[in-house]
Amino acid sequence: MAHFTNKIVVGVDVGITFTGVVVAHMIPNEEPEFQVIEDWPGKKALKVPSNISYPGREPRWGWCAYTYPPTYAWFKLLLDPTGRPTGPLPESFASLTYQHLLQEAPGKTAVDMVGDFLGRIRQFIQDYLTSLCLLTDKTLVQFRFSTPVAWEEEAQMAMRTAISQAGFHTIGLENVFLSSESDASARYVLEQKSDMIQVGEIFCICDIGGCTIDSACYRVVSKTPAWVLEPLSKSSGHIGGAIQADVLFLARMRARFPEVFAEEFDRNGGMAGQFMAKFTELKENFDGTGGIRRLVFNMNVASIPDDARCHYDAQTGEVLLSVGDMEGFFKPTIKSSIQIMGDQLNEVDMMCRKYGGHQVSHLFITGGFAASPYAQSVFKVFFEQRKVQLTVPDNPAIATAYGSALLGVFDVSYTMVNCARTYGIHHDDFMPFKKAGRERPIKEQLDRMHSKEKAPITWIFKKNNQYQAVEKYTWGFELLHQHNMPLIKPIAIYSVDDPSPSSKPELLDPVHSSLLDYVQLDLSQVDLTRHPHINDNEGHTFFQILVYVQATLCLKKGELSFQCLVGEINCGSCKVYTVWA
Repeated sequence: MAHFTNKIVVGVDVGITFTGVVVAHMIPNEEPEFQVIEDWPGKKALKVPSNISYPGREPRWGWCAYTYPPTYAWFKLLLDPTGRPTGPLPESFASLTYQHLLQEAPGKTAVDMVGDFLGRIRQFIQDYLTSLCLLTDKTLVQFRFSTPVAWEEEAQMAMRTAISQAGFHTIGLENVFLSSESDASARYVLEQKSDMIQVGEIFCICDIGGCTIDSACYRVVSKTPAWVLEPLSKSSGHIGGAIQADVLFLARMRARFPEVFAEEFDRNGGMAGQFMAKFTELKENFDGTGGIRRLVFNMNVASIPDDARCHYDAQTGEVLLSVGDMEGFFKPTIKSSIQIMGDQLNEVDMMCRKYGGHQVSHLFITGGFAASPYAQSVFKVFFEQRKVQLTVPDNPAIATAYGSALLGVFDVSYTMVNCARTYGIHHDDFMPFKKAGRERPIKEQLDRMHSKEKAPITWIFKKNNQYQAVEKYTWGFELLHQHNMPLIKPIAIYSVDDPSPSSKPELLDPVHSSLLDYVQLDLSQVDLTRHPHINDNEGHTFFQILVYVQATLCLKKGELSFQCLVGEINCGSCKVYTVWA
C-alpha cells in the first residue's frame, strides 16, 4: 500500500457563469494551508468565466475564449434538461457579447463541452501545483466538486461523466467527490462564523450563483469534536441568479444607444473589456444611495438618439446611470432570492411549531451577489421582519469552492437525512421474500409465471423518509430461471418523485419517474443444480435462485450502490447517483 506524506484537496466550483478553485495543502501535524487561485490566463480575478470557444484543434477557455468568437456560455445548464430556463433567452446579451448561450458547439454534446472546459481547468491546476512543487509521488490528490441541489439524477450522472472525460484520474493517485452546493457553502460558513452558531440553533444558507439560487436549512447538533448537522428541509434550487444584472444592464444600453453602443462595446473588448470591468466595480459598490453613476464609454455623439442624450455626458464621454437604473438591474435577482429563502424559512418554522424547538436564527448568504451593499440592505429589511439575523461571510463569491476544499479537510457529519426520491428495483421474475423472510415454494412461483403475473417493483428507499447518512438494506429475492433462457438478468433500478408510487412499471408517471440503470445479474458462475428446480408439463426445467440484494444509500455523496449475492458469489453490482437530499 502506498504511503503518502502529504495530501492536497482541490475544491472546484464549476458555476454556470464563473468557476472558482481553492487548493488546500495538508502535511501531518501541521495546520492546512488554503490558497485561492486568482492568477488565471488573461486576467487576475477570484474566478474565471465558464466559457469555451473552438477556434481550432485546441479549445480556448475562460477570459481567453472571448477573443475567439463565437464563445459558448451557460452550457453547464444543458446537462440538466429539466432545469433549463423556460423563458426567452436574452438575445441582445448573446449578440452583444458574441456568445452562444445554452447551445452545443457543432459536433459537441453538453457533456463534451463541460468535459473540454474541465480538461483545461485540470491542466491549469496541475501546472499550478507543479509550479509550487506540491506534487510528488507521495502526494494524495483529492478533488471536490459541487453541483446544484435542483439537479436530477440524469444531470448528476452527466456531470460525473464530464469530470471523468476531463481526465481527473491523471494527477497522482486521486479521488473525486461530489457534494451539493448548499453543503459546500454551509461548510464555509461554519468555518468563518463558528462563534455565531450555537448547538441547537437553526441556520439557513442561500447561495446566489450566476444563474442559480440554492437554499437549505440545518440544525446544529454538535460542534465538538466535529460539526454534526441535521438537515431540516429539502434543499431547493431556482434558475436565475446574479448574471441577470449584467443581462439587464446591457439590454438597457442597447435599448438607449442601439447601434453605436454595440459597435463601441465590441471595440472596447466586450465582456472582457474595461467597460464591463468598471460596471462590475460599480455594481459591487452600489448601496442604493447617492446620485448619478458614471461609466467612461466613448461614443459618437451624432449617432446617439435624441431621447437618449440625457443618459450620456458628451463632454466627459460617460454613460449616466440613475439610482433607479441600478435598482432595476438588481431587483429580479433580489426578488427570486427572497422568494426561495422565504419558502425555506416558512417550511422550517412550520416544522418547528409542529414538533417544538428553535426557529431559524441565522441566515447566511453566499455567492458574489451577496457582497452587494444594495442587495444586503434590501435583504436586511426583509429578514429583520422575520427576526432572523442576516450575515454575509468574507469573500462570499468563493464560498462554494472554499467549502468544497474544507469538506476534504474537516468534514461535516449529518444525522438523519430526508430522501428526496423513492428508489426501487424490478425484474418480471424477481419476487421479494414474504414479510417473514420465508421462501415461497417453487410450485407457487411456477404457477404465478404461467398465469403471466409479473413481480412488482420493490421500493427500497422512500421519498420523505429519514435515513442515516449511510443507510444499508438487505433482503432476499426469488428468481425463477428457465433452463434455456439467458443467464444474465437485467434488474432495473427506478427513481420516482413520489413517496407512494405504483408497484407496476407500466403505471409509473413518465414525467416524474426514470429508469436509472440495471444491475446485470450474472448466473453463469452459479451451480444451478444446487437450487430448487421443477419441470413443467412441456418439459422445461425451472430453477428457483435465492438472491440477496444489498443496497447502500449514501445521501451525503449522492450515491446508491447495489450488490446481488447468490450464496457467497457476487453475481452483479451497480452504482447510480441520486439527487441531493
